[in-house]
Parts: sequence; structure tokens; C-alpha cells
Amino acid sequence: MSNNLTAGYLADLLKDLPADTPLFVRGFEGGVHYVTSVEARKVRLFANDKWHDGQHQTDEEGDCEGVEIVGQRIPNPNKEMSN
Repeated sequence: MSNNLTAGYLADLLKDLPADTPLFVRGFEGGVHYVTSVEARKVRLFANDKWHDGQHQTDEEGDCEGVEIVGQRIPNPNKEMSN
């Protein structure tokens, strides 16, 4: 397998899991976040050289069509919200 995951390979990995299995992505400095959306994107490949930016850049004029798997922090349902 190459270093970049494809939709077909991901689908094959997921096909035998229960439908209610949660999906996660890596957090910024540690831990994981729930996957909250999957979005079709046009991407300009290898557009960013800085280590702290993603290598590629979403761009409507991009040279590649792909899917961005988005994760984010969500409110903890087990904690009371404080003002």
C-alpha cells in the first residue's frame, strides 16, 4: 500500500465493522476527535512547505479531487456546561 489512503481501501477496512462504530481523527497535540463530516474537496497537491501546515491546500482550482475527513471537538454530554 502507498502512503496515501484511498476511498476503496478505506471502504474495505470499514466494511466488516458494525454500522454504529464511531470514527476518530488525531487531535492537534494528542488524543483524538470524533469525525464530524466528510467533504468532497479540490486540492492543490504539495502547496505548503511549512511543517505546521498540511502539505496540501484546498483550492477550487486544485489539481486533485478528494475527500477531506473532518474531526472536531464536541461538547461533552457527561459534563454540565458552565457559564
